[in-house]
Amino acid sequence: MKRFEGKTLFELGTTMGSVQMVQYAKENGAYVIVADVDTPERSAAKRIADKTYMCDLKDIDGLIKIAEENDIDGVVTGASEAILQSSRIIAEKLNLPIYFTEELWNRFMRKDSFRSLCKKYGVTTPTTYYSGKAKDFCSFDSLQYPVIIKPVDSSSNSGISICASSDNLSNAIQHASDCSKTNSIIIEQYIDGEEISCTYVIKDHKAKMVCMGTKYPYVDENGLRALANAYLYPSPSINEYMANEDENVKEMFINEGLNNCTVFVQGMYKDGKSYIFEAGLRMEGTGSFRITSELCKQNFLHFQVDNALGVSTEYELEKEDPYFYGKKCVLFSQIVKGGTISSVSGYDEVIHDDRIFASEQRRYPGDTIKADGTLRQIMFRYLIYGDDMETVVKIIKHIQNTVQALDADGNNLLVTSFNPDFFLD
Repeated sequence: MKRFEGKTLFELGTTMGSVQMVQYAKENGAYVIVADVDTPERSAAKRIADKTYMCDLKDIDGLIKIAEENDIDGVVTGASEAILQSSRIIAEKLNLPIYFTEELWNRFMRKDSFRSLCKKYGVTTPTTYYSGKAKDFCSFDSLQYPVIIKPVDSSSNSGISICASSDNLSNAIQHASDCSKTNSIIIEQYIDGEEISCTYVIKDHKAKMVCMGTKYPYVDENGLRALANAYLYPSPSINEYMANEDENVKEMFINEGLNNCTVFVQGMYKDGKSYIFEAGLRMEGTGSFRITSELCKQNFLHFQVDNALGVSTEYELEKEDPYFYGKKCVLFSQIVKGGTISSVSGYDEVIHDDRIFASEQRRYPGDTIKADGTLRQIMFRYLIYGDDMETVVKIIKHIQNTVQALDADGNNLLVTSFNPDFFLD
């Protein structure tokens, strides 16, 4: 008998990780239902589901009706913050497993509340100059530039601005306020370092950092570094982070009541010091579960599905190694500059390399992409590994020379300025 035999899983949408959740559940005997507003042609999770529904994922009443009609045993989604809130409400309404409450969500996901948690547990953060309603900010003279202004409650890098002086501060504050559901902002010290992201898994009240990457950004015309050309794993700064921040971060997660879930923190690394500024009660958008699955043979996405269905897990936290047993790995993204895609070539060719162990295409011919500095500009992603960086660099160059996304005039819309040779320094 398969592990999920007789159980029904409700998957909300097709976001990063959703397809793998559906595949894993079905392989282990679950009946899987997928709901979103997309047709199967646009929803990869729907194409492999047992049953599908057309439903707005913010329509909680509609989703609960689907869940009740199908007598579901668990509800999951991928990495989308907005959809996770719908999952929580459904789970709480139907008394199904869920790893966070609304209170926990706000405590970790609101940037101002998370900053208070970091202070409580001794986690190093950038200096906070202001946190509150945008309309109430008046201490312009207290800022030490450069600063970064963010909404306290947005995602996908929306509403973020960097100000080197007071010249565009008012516009940046208004922009952040407009992107906040509560018109609340945070103004903090801008640290011009390397962005780091650390994934933790918490199992049976024990937390472990299982993956840490350094972001190599794409700098847009406004100087914003929200998007990544690549992430390098393990991060070159992993030793310093483990020595100085890891224990405090784990204590924060455990003491605040998180359990049987995956979470991450993001920060900046500069001059031997890490500055944590944000957390996520979910998988990262980078999909690092694919890295640990390939290089450590432990898949925390499977662990999440096990928990959602209330089934004993085979996931072994102690076998995770954030150093990946000496392997090197890069998550390489191809970014669209902005425009309407007419045709795509080369992608199907490059992904047949065995050292590209995961890949995804997010944008298709006919899509119009705005150069807005958000994750919507990412068109292709590839996870590449090797025993050395020379191997990984050669594969990235092959991808860059082969894959194209053309507009109607034959112009390549993909950013081509990234040079992976600096990985070899």
